[in-house]
Amino acid sequence: MNNLCTTEVSHYRLMFNILTGQSMGSEISMKKPMVLVVDDDITTVKFIAQAIKSEYEVIFALSAIECLQKASQAVKPDLILLDVKMPKVDGFEICDTLKSTPETQHIPVVFITSAKLASDQVKGFELGATDYLTKPIDTKILKARLRAHIRQSTDLKSLEALVLTDVLTGVANRRKFNEAICSDWKLAVRDKSPISLLMIDIDDFKRFNDHYGHPKGDKCLIAVANTLQKTVERPIDMVARVGGEEFVILLPNTDLEGAEFIAQKVLDEIRLLEYPHAESSVRDIVTLSIGVSCAEPCIEDEPELLIQAADKGLYKAKHDGKDRYRIEHIVEE
Repeated sequence: MNNLCTTEVSHYRLMFNILTGQSMGSEISMKKPMVLVVDDDITTVKFIAQAIKSEYEVIFALSAIECLQKASQAVKPDLILLDVKMPKVDGFEICDTLKSTPETQHIPVVFITSAKLASDQVKGFELGATDYLTKPIDTKILKARLRAHIRQSTDLKSLEALVLTDVLTGVANRRKFNEAICSDWKLAVRDKSPISLLMIDIDDFKRFNDHYGHPKGDKCLIAVANTLQKTVERPIDMVARVGGEEFVILLPNTDLEGAEFIAQKVLDEIRLLEYPHAESSVRDIVTLSIGVSCAEPCIEDEPELLIQAADKGLYKAKHDGKDRYRIEHIVEE
């Protein structure tokens, strides 16, 4: 270990923290796991909530539509307890929809049923259910099953976080960004809401590395990432590192005015860092150039429109002198 540089040690420490739920972007170990109880019988919902509320945050849905809405929200449940016998749309259909939707397919589903037919259980498992609980519900069995499935789900989330996290900076990586923009784009189409993107580049970063060396360059990247992360306040917003010195901020449900506000805030906060950059062609501190784009997408549109526009805006910001943001409007063909 003594032969490892400070940056490499921090890499390994961050990887360990992510796996154990202690990374700066992970709150797995800090919050109660969320359980969504889906049953049209409010008495059953109250019974389950009373039994598990000391260990879990309980939310509930009384219909299929309400279930799908709550399962797709920004902060998703860690597990869904789903009654098989639901009015209009039964639990099997709901489970099939959940498991065929990218945003919800990884949420464990445990069926609650009064039937004990093996054929029903086989059907549920074929649709992707994790487990079955039969009525009348035994609270001890309910709690034991929940603990087991939540623990497994948490472990999987920790591993996924490692795969989807930039090890140096701790923010999301390109793979996570690609997944998020596709998901958020679909939600924007569905909700007819705006979505914005900031494409960010550290000015003259090659000169920074040449002058100060790559270890200090890594520290600069970490400082910039931390500042970007502090600039956004909503859980649905995402900061990601998508290249060497390139970052993005994805802003769902944000119009152009909101995106401009964040862009200016980012520029101001980075300037306040006063991070030395003796070789900068702009100032003697680290600065950023930002491209801003916004869309209210239709079903036939693709998220590449947003990315390409932000990239053009970034090019304009660089061309116009750096240390600024430029807006690029999307032109539909």
